[in-house]
Amino acid sequence: MGNREIVSSLIENQEIDKAFDFVIKLPESEAETWYLKGKVYSRKGDMKEALSCFNKAVAIDPKHEEAAVMIEISTRIYSFKDPNLFNH
Repeated sequence: MGNREIVSSLIENQEIDKAFDFVIKLPESEAETWYLKGKVYSRKGDMKEALSCFNKAVAIDPKHEEAAVMIEISTRIYSFKDPNLFNH
């Protein structure tokens, strides 16, 4: 089982802390490591850190499509701010 499958399985089983412990041991020189870290931070609810990780993944490998998609999604979420929605 590869790193992606391990992390996905841990996330799927709601074992976010175990997934985090796993990904922080992966080589930081690889784009996939940063992508997986981003997925874990996203599941932890830390979108700022997740976005940072996805950006590092793309900086290492500009062709990492999943990280690029997650950057796009995260950016759209952050740019959608309607203060009126919070006044109800």
